[in-house]
Amino acid sequence: MTLDAIRSRLAAGAKLHMQLVDGQRVWWFEDPWEQIADGIAERLKAAGEIVELGDSLFGIAGNSQSWVIGGGVADRVRCLIPYCRRTKRASPDLITVDMGGYVAGDTVTADLEEEWICHEHWRAVPMATRRLLAAAKRKVKRVRTLTALLVLSRVWRRAKREAIEGAAGI
Repeated sequence: MTLDAIRSRLAAGAKLHMQLVDGQRVWWFEDPWEQIADGIAERLKAAGEIVELGDSLFGIAGNSQSWVIGGGVADRVRCLIPYCRRTKRASPDLITVDMGGYVAGDTVTADLEEEWICHEHWRAVPMATRRLLAAAKRKVKRVRTLTALLVLSRVWRRAKREAIEGAAGI
């Protein structure tokens, strides 16, 4: 894939994804899936053409899983169910929590609205899981601890799994 083709996909709103595989960075686009060379992505990073979306595990700079052109916040968020094309306006809900007990002042920032399930697929999530998720979000916003954030993450993964299974008819 050429540098101009990558720039045009980014300009059209596509996210560039990165993950570490066997100590190497692997970069790709989704829908349609295309892998790009590490050197090209590093060149775009060095030039400041792509910026992190901030979904890095443990908040380590340069290790975000999603990268976009320009300002760093995508203007639309897609439903996370495969092949669903519904989107909503991005409205980041950032929360900073204390890592508690490691080093004083260490914090983690997470975006609670980074992923989204559309109304059609949200109906497949059982009411008990929805209530548990709402309670976990309220607790994270109230106590702001890493433990509460990890509980929220676990409940969110459960809701995602149930929505995807419901969409697949499982």
